[in-house]
Order: sequence, then structure tokens, then C-alpha cells
Amino acid sequence: MIKIFSTLMAALLLILLLTGCSGTKTVTVTAPPVTVTTTKTSPPVTATITQTSPPITATITTTVTATTTVTPTWIPSIYRGSMKVSWSGTIITGAPILGTCSVTIDENGDFKGTFEGTYSGTIAGQIDPIGNLIAFGTLSNGTIHFGTTWSAKITLSGKSLSTQGDWTSEQASGNFSGTGNVSY
Repeated sequence: MIKIFSTLMAALLLILLLTGCSGTKTVTVTAPPVTVTTTKTSPPVTATITQTSPPITATITTTVTATTTVTPTWIPSIYRGSMKVSWSGTIITGAPILGTCSVTIDENGDFKGTFEGTYSGTIAGQIDPIGNLIAFGTLSNGTIHFGTTWSAKITLSGKSLSTQGDWTSEQASGNFSGTGNVSY
């Protein structure tokens, strides 16, 4: 009986290994017949008994789990182009400062430019997909140097860009506005 059970288990294991794909399989395994011969010597009687086990049916279901990877598609910034910005403000002492800034916006939404006027310096920042600008600039008149934070909303109308916002620092604050065009 142990031999029949071992044969049956080996057959089922082989079927499981061979059915590596998804799906449902029904397998019928029939054990070989078992023959037992018994001989008694007094009086001599020989009896042969053959017993066939009933077929065993097993249903095997295998499932494969699929993995999906989503790769986002990069879309260039709709604000890519250039702008001329006019800015003004006051420093802590109350003295006015003003100037202009020429900026470019690349396909990643990177905002970069240089200041001209009573103070010079540079500005760099980022425009998000809905036009919000956050930038950081440095202003200097040769004697006084300070960092500034600029925030605004960039608007696109046709091929024209426009903006209006505020800038701040511990030493000064003000506002700015600008216009330009997209490069596409």
C-alpha cells in the first residue's frame, strides 16, 4: 500500500511541476493492480488475489500573478520660452530699488535669469505644470548683498507669457511683473 501511495504522490508532483502555466487541469491517476499470491502447505492450496485500486481524480489549479509597471510620460513645460521682468521694492532703510531681469524657461520648467539695474545678480527657480513659480535670487549693489525669494503665477495665453508676483528677503521686499513668449 505504501508503494501505491508513493507512486501516486510522485505522479501528482510530476504533474504539478509540468503545469507551470496558469490554468486548471484535471488529472486521473490509476494505481497499478496489486497481486498477492499465498500458498498454504497443509493441504496445499494456492490462492491468488488481485486487487485493483479505484482511480483517483485530482483537480489542480495554478495561478500566475501578473505585475504591471507604469512608466509616466514626460511632457515638456508649456511655459518654456523667455520673459523680460521689471521689479521694484524698498530696502530696510526705505530707499527704493528697481531693475529688470531677463529670464529663460526650459522644457523642464527651470526658470533662470540675471538682474540688471541698481542691483545685479541671478535668479533660479521652478515653474510647476500649472504655472506656479518659486525662485531664489541674489541681489547686490557691490556693497550690500542679500538673498530673495520670488513667487508668482505664470499665465499662458496663445503664445504669450505673463506674470505678476512678489519678492521678499530680510533686507528688502517688493513686487514684479513681466511678459514674454513661448519658444515653440
